[in-house]
Amino acid sequence: MLVADTDFLGAFLKAKSVDIILDIFDENKIVIPKQVEEEILEELGRRFDNRIEVRNTKPIQDLNLGEGERAVISLATKEDLILMNDRKACGKAEELNLKPVTVPGFPKFVEKEVGSEKTREIADKIRVKDNYIFS
Repeated sequence: MLVADTDFLGAFLKAKSVDIILDIFDENKIVIPKQVEEEILEELGRRFDNRIEVRNTKPIQDLNLGEGERAVISLATKEDLILMNDRKACGKAEELNLKPVTVPGFPKFVEKEVGSEKTREIADKIRVKDNYIFS
């Protein structure tokens, strides 16, 4: 299962590239907690299609993170990939033996699957639509 946080999913929604995530990881949906849905609706002002499933979860309380990050971590299991961008949250996820993937790490992962030209295309879309700077 893929569990996404606001920053990661928002970048791909803006670039209209959610299908790329699903194709690369061979999944048919991305799961988000209700807290992330609320953050994305506030940021983008629109609903999602049926490839994004919203689930209710109670965020882990004892992590010093935002509510969305805590909810994502509480929703994920060790078999899942967590799509998130916050370094501190990624570190906490790794401490809990979860597997985070970041926006900067995604193109490197994708390149193995689809090649460098398609990877540049994806990175360019995100750069333009989300003003994201890849290092």
